[in-house]
Amino acid sequence: MYTNFLRSALYNCDSNSSFTFSFYDVDFLHDLSKIGIITKSSQKGRYEFVAPIMRIFMSQRLFTAPTNLPRSPSETFDEFLMRSIERMCLSTLHNSFGKGVTSRLLERTWQME
Repeated sequence: MYTNFLRSALYNCDSNSSFTFSFYDVDFLHDLSKIGIITKSSQKGRYEFVAPIMRIFMSQRLFTAPTNLPRSPSETFDEFLMRSIERMCLSTLHNSFGKGVTSRLLERTWQME
């Protein structure tokens, strides 16, 4: 529950690292404020992470592939493909300038990720 809220907050952060919330999130906001993860922003009706390092830490914890994956080589191509996609950095691909005229990522962007 908290993970879904935090993922949503990270997806919706603006350039100042602040985000809005819905009425249904008030309990999450209160709990996360109380333990020092988020705080009210100077912008009315918005919240933000208490520090940039907290936002970075939460991003890494919530968006990186689990470390308990087996270390052995993938047995099938499908398994290899799934592990590769899990480890891609979504924000790097999303904010990439390597897009063609159709706004699709260029192959070189995928290769560099």
